[in-house]
Amino acid sequence: HTEEDSLKLMEYTGNCLKNEINQYQYASWTTFGRRRIFAVQCIGNKLTLLSTNRMGIGKWCFVEIRSAIVPRDWEDRYYLNRVMELLMKLKERLLEQEEVTMVLKQQQSRQFPVDIKDTIKAVSRSGQAIKEL
Repeated sequence: HTEEDSLKLMEYTGNCLKNEINQYQYASWTTFGRRRIFAVQCIGNKLTLLSTNRMGIGKWCFVEIRSAIVPRDWEDRYYLNRVMELLMKLKERLLEQEEVTMVLKQQQSRQFPVDIKDTIKAVSRSGQAIKEL
């Protein structure tokens, strides 16, 4: 059951990245490589922070960033620090993604110059992105 849930999260986060590729056709393929989609998986009392991103041509990465046991009673209160670390890591990564989003939007609107050969559209036309998806 856990593997099925992980596969679903991998599929859903991958679909989110594919959707964003379609939104930013004139943004930089290189910049898009910094894009991360996060997922939080909760199984029993274990909380796991996961991330999906594009590693390169034909390579996607789905990794566990952090996991923590959520304390259910007073004796397990010592695990609360790990939960807080996970939440702070998520906040840190989300702030990084806000910056990436801003750059992608500026590139898409052509406020930032992008080498025409490095646009998502150009890479897609060359077949590299198609192989990757």
